[in-house]
Amino acid sequence: MKYCHECGTKLEEKEENAPILKTKEGMNHKKSRMLKAAGTLVLIAAIISIYIGVFGIGFSWEQSYDSYDGYGSYNHYNYHPEKLATGIFGLFGFVFGVISCALMYTRKMFSLSIIGLGILFLAAALSAVLGLPAFIVLGLPILIIDTISTVFVRISRKEFFS
Repeated sequence: MKYCHECGTKLEEKEENAPILKTKEGMNHKKSRMLKAAGTLVLIAAIISIYIGVFGIGFSWEQSYDSYDGYGSYNHYNYHPEKLATGIFGLFGFVFGVISCALMYTRKMFSLSIIGLGILFLAAALSAVLGLPAFIVLGLPILIIDTISTVFVRISRKEFFS
C-alpha cells in the first residue's frame, strides 16, 4: 500500500498501468458539512452571547431616584450581583464558543468543544435573570442554535481526531 507524501492518504492502484486514485477511508461528506454547519452556528451563538455579557454587566448597577429634599434628588445605585454574574457568564460563553467553533472546524478535541457548547447553554439559561424580554430575544435563539449544533457535533463525533 502506498501513501501520498503530501496529505498522507492511502493510494490505491486499480491495475499496473492505471492512474493512481486518492481516497480517504471513512470520509463522509455529509457529516463533514454538518460539522462545518455546527461550527458556524456556534459562532453565531457566541456573537449573540456577547450581548448577554454586555447587558448583564451594564444592568448590574441601576440608578434610582428615591426622594427630593428641596436641594436635589438623592441618587442611589442598586447593585445586582446576579446580573453581573450573568454578564460574566455571557462573556465566558463568547470565549468558549469561539474556541469550540475553531475546534469544530479543525476537527480536534471533541470533549472541549462539548464543554464550550455547555457554557453557551449556561449563558443562555442565565439570560432569564435579565428579564423575560432579554431571555426571548437573546437566550432563546442561543438555546435553539446550540441544541442544533450539539446534535450535529454528536452525529459527526467520529470525525474528531482526539
